[in-house]
Amino acid sequence: MNRNTPEEQREKVRQRELGILPEEVPLRSDLWPSIAAAIEADKRANDLPVRRRPWVAPAAIAAAMSFIALGFFLGRAPVEPAMDVVVVDERGARDFIAVSMGPDYPALREQLWKSAVPALEQLTPEERSSVEKSLNDIRVAVKELESALGADPTNALLQGLLVQSAQEEMRVLTTLERLAVPGGEMTL
Repeated sequence: MNRNTPEEQREKVRQRELGILPEEVPLRSDLWPSIAAAIEADKRANDLPVRRRPWVAPAAIAAAMSFIALGFFLGRAPVEPAMDVVVVDERGARDFIAVSMGPDYPALREQLWKSAVPALEQLTPEERSSVEKSLNDIRVAVKELESALGADPTNALLQGLLVQSAQEEMRVLTTLERLAVPGGEMTL
């Protein structure tokens, strides 16, 4: 009677089959001679004499000095600004906005302010308070920018911020004007 389980029997068969395999497998070709030849070729390549070029260091120094001189002379030359800078004083800030926004800006702004009053009356107290606060913040920002431009009239960043503030005021007033029209929608 065979007391081995089927698994044990399969394991014994595997072990017998593995015992049949040879312990060493001969290579088809010997690789060592080609490896040794490659190593020797690398050694010979590294043993080649290095050519010294005595003129390279002075040429590199001369090139570096010429770049330094060029940079020095270019750095001293006056550079024209990339964009037109408008000189604005505190009194002329409103004129600057009018020029930037177009010749009809003052009249359009005044018209929008007149139409904003009835539109504000249509809003709930919370909405009205929020819109009035926004408009007041814009007015304060414009006044501060006008004052800053009086101190630094050529500052293009301040000029751009002033125009953006005026545009934001126009956007809010235009939205209020649409609200005053029956069936107008509000997207503040």
